[in-house]
Amino acid sequence: MGLFDKLTGTKRPADGVAPRSAAEVHAALLVLNRPDVAYVIRDGREEGADLVAE
Repeated sequence: MGLFDKLTGTKRPADGVAPRSAAEVHAALLVLNRPDVAYVIRDGREEGADLVAE
């Protein structure tokens, strides 16, 4: 645990957990879109962002 992790709320993964690529995380977040949720997550490239959540 880093010096400021407790103060900032940073949580680190357990040892041995492999990081995911940016493309995998992007795709996983887009899959969260469903008709029964009150938000939309969409590609934000046209607005200069990776993703936009509304």
